[in-house]
Amino acid sequence: MATFLCGGCGYEKLTSDKHIGRTTKCPKCSQSSVVQAVVESPSAWDVGEEPSEPPEQPSAAIQVMPVKKMPMWATIVMVLTWGSLGVVILLGIISYIMAAASSENPMQQSAVTAGLVIRLITGYIIARCVEKIVKAVAQR
Repeated sequence: MATFLCGGCGYEKLTSDKHIGRTTKCPKCSQSSVVQAVVESPSAWDVGEEPSEPPEQPSAAIQVMPVKKMPMWATIVMVLTWGSLGVVILLGIISYIMAAASSENPMQQSAVTAGLVIRLITGYIIARCVEKIVKAVAQR
């Protein structure tokens, strides 16, 4: 078997061996590409065997897709959201230390600990939700 892999749009189609080496136009983007022999990877059953000849490398160039950058407003919202979570964590830890140091009652210490954990989890969930919403809106 042979394969046609377009270097322009990534269109791929299997074809017969008689087309190997021919240059053809892509039916989607009309860019010319060469039909290559299918390179098979060794199966899991052939692990101990050495290949008789090295596999032929496809000549199609690897395309690097540009990364879409987030708008400045989205970056600012993300920084403010995660920064606010950091402030909540810092204030929660400070209040925890002060309440735990001033109280010898184990029930009150447990209540303070539970309050701190609830604040941390809630703050993290809110920050993640805001992050997902901002990313979804920024990608439009």
